[in-house]
Formats: sequence, C-alpha cells, structure tokens
Amino acid sequence: MQTQEIEKLINFYGENYISLLERIGVLYIRPRIGLEPNGPLVGRQSTYPDPNNPGILYRYVSENYYNGEVLYNQPLVCEHLAKGIWQEMRKKYAPKPLIFRGVGRTGEVLAKYLNNLQENYKETNQVALVQGILDPIKLEKAIWEVKNEGKKIGCFCCVINPDHGYDGYLPINSQGPVILITLIKQLLKKFEQNHPYVADDVAKGNVIWDPKKNWHKLIEIIAINNDHKMARNMP
Repeated sequence: MQTQEIEKLINFYGENYISLLERIGVLYIRPRIGLEPNGPLVGRQSTYPDPNNPGILYRYVSENYYNGEVLYNQPLVCEHLAKGIWQEMRKKYAPKPLIFRGVGRTGEVLAKYLNNLQENYKETNQVALVQGILDPIKLEKAIWEVKNEGKKIGCFCCVINPDHGYDGYLPINSQGPVILITLIKQLLKKFEQNHPYVADDVAKGNVIWDPKKNWHKLIEIIAINNDHKMARNMP
C-alpha cells in the first residue's frame, strides 16, 4: 500500500485498531457470511496434552492470526498504535517519565515512537517493556536485563494481549503485579481441536497449520473479505 492510502485508512479507522490491522494485512480474522464462518482456521504453536495419553501433544487452533513481520514494515501504523498505547497509559497510569524498551522487532519500533512522545525519559530508572503481541516467556530475558541494570519495570505495553490470564496486570516474581497496557484484548482465542466449535473444520482439514509460512494464502482471503466490505461502502 502507498503512504497516502495508509494515512487514509489510519484516519478512517482511528481507534478501531482491529479493523485497521485487518485492512492492512497484519491480522487475519476468519471471515463470516452472516454468523457463519467462511474461511479456514489457523494453527497455533502452543500445544496441549491428550487427556488419555499425556505424551501426545496437539496444537491449538484459532480463528485469528497476528503477523508482526507485516506490522514491522508499516511505520505509519506503528506510530499510530504507539500513540494509542500512550493515550491508554495516560488513562491508567500516573504520568511520569519511562524508558520504553522494545522486545522483538515490532516492539523496538513501537518503543522508539513512545520515547518520542515524552521528554526527559532518559533521566528515569523506570523501564516500560513493549511488545507487538504479549509473550510473557519472551519478556523474561528483558526483565532480567532491566533488573541487572539496577532499574525497575514501570509497566508492560503491547498492541495485542491474547492471554485471558493477564488482564490489566502482569506478575513479576521480584516485584509483584505490574501494570499491563494493551490496545486489543483476547482477539487470538485458541481452541482445542476437539472443541465443538472447531472440531468439524479440523476433521475436514479446513486449517492452515503454518499461517506465517502460508501468509500469502491468508492475504488472499483477507483481500476478498476487504473487497466485500468495500462493496458495502467501507474503505
């Protein structure tokens, strides 16, 4: 997409971040005709054990998928999302300087824009860790590095929080619960393969098990879905 088109979409969708990310091809959201799903499920990397044989693992499936590599290459959208995170922080967090530090490539871009939104941030020992999608496991190394520098975790920030277990706070063993700022919550809900909602699709093979490798297929589905929306006078 050209810069002018991206700017138009940002202005149109504003704080409707889910629709914006879907429109530019960062989010795959399973299309529907009315209430009926009309597209494939996607595989998740996370697994669960067979209840009768714990040694056998199955992968979860989902109706949605977030591709951080696509977002990384959209600086205008990253800047827009950073401003959204900043506004959300102002609502929930007492304004004070923070050093924003990215975890992962998209997190690093978001952190750069967030640091530009404040003054004198280099004078504080409070660090805010930023991710595109919340991944507590990947945060562990960054938390250790912050502590090793003699600094404290001020808060966590992310665009998408797919984990129902963390809402508003994220626990740290050495510090207790820390504020979690997120723009999109619980979008990437996952299902076990035998869940009644998805079992029929799994049995029919209506699953793209490696969505990142097959992103071109999902992009085609997103494009068709966007064309349908445009036909209903949406940009």
